Amino acid sequence: MQKPEYYDEIQSLCLMDDELMGLCFDGSNEAVEVLVRVILGRDDIRIISSKTQVTLKGVMREVRLDISASDSENRRINVEFQRENPGAVPERARYNSSMIDVNSLKKGGKFTELPEVYVIFITEHDTLGECLPMYRVDRVVLETGKPFNDRSHIIYVNGEHRDSDTALGRLIHDLFCLKSDEMYYPALAERVRYFKENEEGVRKMSRVIDSIIQRKEADIAKSIEEGRASPLIQEALNTRIGIAIELGRRSAREDMEAEIERLMTPKLEKLKKDYDSFLLQQNKFHASLMLKGGKLTCKEIAEYSGLSLSAVERLAKDLEDSHA
Repeated sequence: MQKPEYYDEIQSLCLMDDELMGLCFDGSNEAVEVLVRVILGRDDIRIISSKTQVTLKGVMREVRLDISASDSENRRINVEFQRENPGAVPERARYNSSMIDVNSLKKGGKFTELPEVYVIFITEHDTLGECLPMYRVDRVVLETGKPFNDRSHIIYVNGEHRDSDTALGRLIHDLFCLKSDEMYYPALAERVRYFKENEEGVRKMSRVIDSIIQRKEADIAKSIEEGRASPLIQEALNTRIGIAIELGRRSAREDMEAEIERLMTPKLEKLKKDYDSFLLQQNKFHASLMLKGGKLTCKEIAEYSGLSLSAVERLAKDLEDSHA
C-alpha cells in the first residue's frame, strides 16, 4: 500500500481521539456493545443502533454527542470520550442527559414514556479524583437513602485505570492502544485495524483529517479578517504544538503553516514595528536620565541602554544644545 497523506498521524491515533473514535464506532453496534457491556457489567445488553457525532438541538444551545446508541430495551446510551477534565464537568453530563430526554419524548407523550438514559464519560484522567476505576451516579432520596428511580444514570470511567486483570481495565487499555494486534477485544481491534491498516480505511481516515484541517484553515482566516485573531497569533508564535492541538491534537501540515504565515505576516510585521518603536523610545528615555546624571560615559550608557554609541552621542549633543 502506498503511504498516503497523514499516514503517520493516523498511526498515532487511538480510540480516545475524536478522528478515529468517530469512524470506528459509527454504525458499529458490535463495537459499541463491547463498551456498554463492560462498563455496565451486563452481558445481556444488545445494541440495535449507534451513531457518532450526533447533534441534539436545544432551545438555547445544541450539544454534540460522541456516541448516541439505543438497545433492544429502548435504553438511550450516550458515551463521551474526554482527554481534558474541563470537558467532563458534572454539569455537562447533566445537560447531555436532559437533552436526550427532550429529544426522546414526542409531543403529547407521557413522562412515564421517557426511556432509561445512560450518560457515560470515559476520561483520560481521574476526573472525580477519588482513585476509583468507575463512578456510578444515580439520584437518591437523601432522607431515606433509597433510589429515586427516575431511570437516569451517569457514569464516569477513570482512564488511568488500566489493570489487565479486570474487564474494565482491559477495555481502557484498548481505548488508548495504538496497535490493533495489542488489543484485548476483537470487535474493537477489528475496527482499529480497518482504519489504520486497510487501504480503503486509511483513505477514509485521511479524508476526515483533511476536512478538519480545512475547517481550521477557514476558521483562522475568518478570525484574522474579523480582527479576532490575537489568541491564534499568539498560539502560533509560541509553538507549532499549539496549532496541532487546534487541529485535533495532531501535527499540522506544511501547507497549513504556510497559509497561516501568509495570513499573519502583515499583522505580525506591524506589531513588531510598533514594539521596536516603543522599545527605542524607552531606551532613549533611560539614556537621557543617565546622561543628565552625569556619572557615566557615553560608552557605558550605550552598553546599559542597548543604544549604539553614536545614538547616545547624538542624544548627548541634543541635550547640550537644549541647555545652551
